[in-house]
Amino acid sequence: MKKITNKKKKKTKLGFFISDNGYGHVIRQSSIIKELLSQNKNKKLEIYVFGNKILQKIKNEFKNKIYYRKVDNVIKTKKNLNGSLSLGGTKKIFSYWKDNKENLIKKTKNDIKNFKLIITDSVPHVIDAANDLGIKVLNISHYTWDWFYYKTFKKDDIYEELFKSYKNVHKFISPPLTDTQILKTRRNKIRNINFIVTDSFIKKKIFELKKNKKLRCVIMDNGSKVLSSKIMKIIKYLKDFDDLSFVICGKLFPKKLIMEIKKIKYCKIEYDFKLIHRHISSCDFLIARGGYNTISECLILKKPTLLYNETKNKEVEGNIKHLKKKGLTYPIYKEFFTHSFKENIDYFISHKLKKINRNFLKYNFKGNGSKQASKIIMSCLF
Repeated sequence: MKKITNKKKKKTKLGFFISDNGYGHVIRQSSIIKELLSQNKNKKLEIYVFGNKILQKIKNEFKNKIYYRKVDNVIKTKKNLNGSLSLGGTKKIFSYWKDNKENLIKKTKNDIKNFKLIITDSVPHVIDAANDLGIKVLNISHYTWDWFYYKTFKKDDIYEELFKSYKNVHKFISPPLTDTQILKTRRNKIRNINFIVTDSFIKKKIFELKKNKKLRCVIMDNGSKVLSSKIMKIIKYLKDFDDLSFVICGKLFPKKLIMEIKKIKYCKIEYDFKLIHRHISSCDFLIARGGYNTISECLILKKPTLLYNETKNKEVEGNIKHLKKKGLTYPIYKEFFTHSFKENIDYFISHKLKKINRNFLKYNFKGNGSKQASKIIMSCLF
């Protein structure tokens, strides 16, 4: 007769290393984690998230359903006060990473002992650490930091170190708009998926303004505050529109400016980045930075955009370039946010809006990338 024991079955540990570079990374990885939890009914998985400033947002979402480890994943971009990319500040971060790479690998190895699989949105030293321990790594992102560094600073010893790290990735899970250079260089390891988005911005439509015949425009900033100062400059011109209503994110606005906005009849203020995204489904067009998360949502919902091409940011530049080629956006620059704002909007509505809407009829972008990614992850685990 077999002896009955009360030993618990050992759970499979899965680690997510998320970059502290804006909110898009958090949103996409959270969506994947949510899918994994829905498939983890028998509680075989233990999911750990490794990050720094982004951890609180993850905790707010998942509470005690997963585990959290505070670590500095180091690599990110640095912004100037006006929201543009700081070349000097960003280069300094990458230099620090290279100088401390071996120590970062050593520390990470201690953090991920006994893990079965590592997921990262491109934290390079984590890839090396996992490889040293014989742990598979899946990289889920539409660009990698070696690509970004090469496009921004060209090849040097830092680039070589970054490129060397990515050689150890088991699979690159790549959503749409991944640069062709990345797809070509890593073609043997690429798994293509659809856009990764949350469902909240689609399911919860918000009709916050009284029904009227006006077109509706959403003006939004992002977590990196790239457009804040520029949006503030055009608030005084919003009252000049007779046939247009606005929804605007005022999270970062001073109190005096908020009071000014409240006096504008057809203008609604939202104070949360998450809530402003929910208005995309009911708007006619959107003014925003050309960040990947915003673009993903607008393409799925077939919403025309005026996208700001952030100075010197090759990732944003590439995003907009893809959409412009398809005729699905109208790029804008700092001159757009001046005294000629109304003239620029009127031109867009008269000459571009209908054409972009027609072009959208050719495409059907899907947002089930998190389901596809979770299936790939599960296939690597069991």
